[in-house]
Amino acid sequence: MLISRRDTIARFSVVLTSATLLLSTYSSAVIGSVPNARLIVPGKSMGKISIGEDSALLSWLGTPRNSDAAMGHFWNFYGHKAEGNYTLGVYTVRNDTGSTANVKQVWTNSPAFHTSAGDRVGSSLRKILRDFPDAKPLSLAGLEHDAGTVLYDDPRLGISFQIVHTPGRKCSAILIHPAGQSALSEYLPVPSDTRWDQSIP
Repeated sequence: MLISRRDTIARFSVVLTSATLLLSTYSSAVIGSVPNARLIVPGKSMGKISIGEDSALLSWLGTPRNSDAAMGHFWNFYGHKAEGNYTLGVYTVRNDTGSTANVKQVWTNSPAFHTSAGDRVGSSLRKILRDFPDAKPLSLAGLEHDAGTVLYDDPRLGISFQIVHTPGRKCSAILIHPAGQSALSEYLPVPSDTRWDQSIP
């Protein structure tokens, strides 16, 4: 039986449409499963680093450029060059057996990272408090000085914002930590004294 050219084109069109739909569905599924490498999820993750994650899985970060450690608690600070030369800090704690260390907090002064509402380093305190109304200052030290910094923490969600109290009151760093805990509840908390970025290179 002869198949007309019109039938051949029609059948090819159906096959092509089916293949396009299949590829589109597959692409959506794959893309949808990849976490946003810049998204901050309070109490859960900053980019590709998750609270509770085994630190052995973080070798892709490379060699830290600065560290602080005591009694099985570690702060490691890495260079983060996205959109400038910034720092990414990861705080890990060894378990009771000392066999593994898990992520407890993640810190950054990079504006490349952002919350789903768009809060990032450089955002105003007004916007941050609009999006995180439960964030309250942990220390009022420095409020009377133009260059003072104050840590606004939302312990319920697990996120903190370092605010530089210049007239613009801008965010200079963001920290995530386990939900239901204070940002300063760890053995080696950040900030150090009244300056959150005091030990950051």
